[in-house]
Amino acid sequence: MLLLALTVQKAKNTQPAAYLVKPFNTASLLVSVELAIHNFATLRNTDKKNEIAEDTDDGFYLKEGYLFIKDGQTFFKVYMHDILYLSSDDNYIRVATKQKNILVRSTLTRALEKLQQPYFVRIHRSHAININNINSFTENEVVVGNQKLPIGRNYKEEIGKIFKFG
Repeated sequence: MLLLALTVQKAKNTQPAAYLVKPFNTASLLVSVELAIHNFATLRNTDKKNEIAEDTDDGFYLKEGYLFIKDGQTFFKVYMHDILYLSSDDNYIRVATKQKNILVRSTLTRALEKLQQPYFVRIHRSHAININNINSFTENEVVVGNQKLPIGRNYKEEIGKIFKFG
């Protein structure tokens, strides 16, 4: 009985789609195959649902390491490391990437909350940067890509801690 319990436990750990008991007949084989196919399809659909990107209701669909950004009717895949900076203009932000700029209906605050990446740092009330893409900086401005962005006075202390100046 102990051997049977151990065998059943080992079988559970492998998470079989179905099983056959010997001796088996054609009917039990067909039932097991159909059950295995059904379980596989169900598991696959569950996995796909889990893979669907998180809809943030403001044009960002997040995944690990990248996101889809809606621009008009098209969703563009953007890797987090390709984002240079975010610039705000009221209820819109411009996501500047290495390839293009995309305008998204969102606030800078909401975008940063959704992105939740330590390398996105707010440097001004209207700008946040990806610190991994900085070309140069002074105490008053940061150059990311070809763009010079000001460091706001309310952000200088925190920026100074990150860059070890001030």
